[in-house]
Amino acid sequence: YFSQFSLQRKKINLAQDEDIDFIASLEREYRHSNYFRYINLEEKKQYCFIKIFDRRHFTKIDRLPFTRIVRHFYINYRKSIDFLNQEHTNQMFYALMLNVTTNLAIYSYFCALFSSIRIASINASFYSGGGEDLASYAAIQENIPSHHLAHGLIDVYGLNGPIPLITYPEFNSSWVYSNDEAVYLEKHLKETKVNSYPIQAVEKKDKVIIIFMQTKINSSPLALQELEDAINLFLANKYEVLIKAHPESDGEYLEEISTKLSITIISNNNEATSELLNKRNVSFSLAWLSTTHSESLRSGVIPINLNHSWPPQPLALYPYKLRTLSWDKDLTKIKHLISGQENYDAVLKKLLN
Repeated sequence: YFSQFSLQRKKINLAQDEDIDFIASLEREYRHSNYFRYINLEEKKQYCFIKIFDRRHFTKIDRLPFTRIVRHFYINYRKSIDFLNQEHTNQMFYALMLNVTTNLAIYSYFCALFSSIRIASINASFYSGGGEDLASYAAIQENIPSHHLAHGLIDVYGLNGPIPLITYPEFNSSWVYSNDEAVYLEKHLKETKVNSYPIQAVEKKDKVIIIFMQTKINSSPLALQELEDAINLFLANKYEVLIKAHPESDGEYLEEISTKLSITIISNNNEATSELLNKRNVSFSLAWLSTTHSESLRSGVIPINLNHSWPPQPLALYPYKLRTLSWDKDLTKIKHLISGQENYDAVLKKLLN
């Protein structure tokens, strides 16, 4: 409550019947870029960022009455007690109790904020690129139309095991990258309208391959040698090799490999994958358990998956084994495709089906 009071407070104009989109601003800018790419392309509609992990920011959007915050805290407190009194494993109970006081306070503040927006008769919508955050649950609870704009493939596995689908918020709509995800969510989320992002097919394919770097590069000698082997194979077959840097890629390593092998680094992070594939007339893409595998395949470009990724196992629902060629298991087929000994369209069709 007291965080709302500041000389630097910048309150937005919550005028009655105002049309405004609230966007969950996460720690990385690219995570909400799809809002401007697919929803508010020309930025004609008014929007407001909510830095959902920055208390000094989200408490300055509007000054909420103390009684409203307390009322929501009490309601949510009662709900949490009822839930905690149910039977849980020791591990689950410990996880629930971890930071429960802080999370309950923040969640209740978001509920009070979205309640104020609703009461003011504002025509508001909420967009999240992350999904499972307190602000999303609060917006949904307060009947603010809420939408998930996935910034990557949806994880259904954590490092400690499966993630139950019950944790996925009941958004009004969800936008995902792959048709496999769309089918899965449509089957389980009856009240959510699920959409796949529009993808432009690559019409003209030249001898060009793009390597999409991952967030954290596996710097083991085996992994680096595998990457260099792949690059050298395509260079030996007169392919232009491009590297698309991830927003968090290791710049020093990229410069080193670019200089060593004389390849070009693409650092423009605002360009959608399908746009880049079309612009460069790409015929193959190379990555590690990446969202770009799905985007490439839907664009009509054959994706190749390298083995040594981080994390070492797929966490996403996406069936990489069915939708990509494996550098390890399908190397002979890859060589035949490069040399023209195998039909490109036939392989592409099999991956799509």
